[in-house]
Amino acid sequence: MSNKISLIAGLSAFVASLYALAPAPAEAAQLQRCAGENETCRLPYPTEVIYGANGRGTSQFIDGPNVRCSNQVFGDPAPGARKSCSFVVRDRYEDRRDDRRNDWRDDRRDDRRNDWRDNRRDDRGRGDWQQCAKENGFCDFYGRKVVRYGAKGRFVERVFRDGVRCDNRTFGDPARGQGKACYVQN
Repeated sequence: MSNKISLIAGLSAFVASLYALAPAPAEAAQLQRCAGENETCRLPYPTEVIYGANGRGTSQFIDGPNVRCSNQVFGDPAPGARKSCSFVVRDRYEDRRDDRRNDWRDDRRDDRRNDWRDNRRDDRGRGDWQQCAKENGFCDFYGRKVVRYGAKGRFVERVFRDGVRCDNRTFGDPARGQGKACYVQN
């Protein structure tokens, strides 16, 4: 009888140790709404800003203290719908909307995107992008890929499988009046 109790206690301890060694489950990114359409989104740090409505959206990494939440900046991911901006919250972020003393950048730059960026280089340091089609062409690839569409530092990124039409109807228009192209990441 004592052997059975010892065996059960030993197995229980072993199973408990497996749970202790297992990694914690992954969590989805938390979003903080920061502005409605045509308002200014103030950011506490450089972060990804999501713009859209009704499950249709686009995002850009913003390396500045604020960004205009508008179709001119992000393109129009949900035509006809009232859109808003949210940013990805970091682990230790506290919502202190009235406390802007800790802004991480000065105010020398305005809300506009960095038009000086090279189209082929990812501004987030993730590597080179390869052009796969010009505007109104077809970006042909196999499998699941992130495709970026735009020009002069204004891009929309979305995930597609086995190719995508490279046009404003598919992506919205992130760079009005500019000749755009699609890029896939190498």
